[in-house]
Amino acid sequence: MKVAVLAETQQKRPWPESKFMS
Repeated sequence: MKVAVLAETQQKRPWPESKFMS
């Protein structure tokens, strides 16, 4: 699930979702 990865990544570093949801 990309959502889980996004949540974990954002918790560590507040990166823009656009970068991951490219």
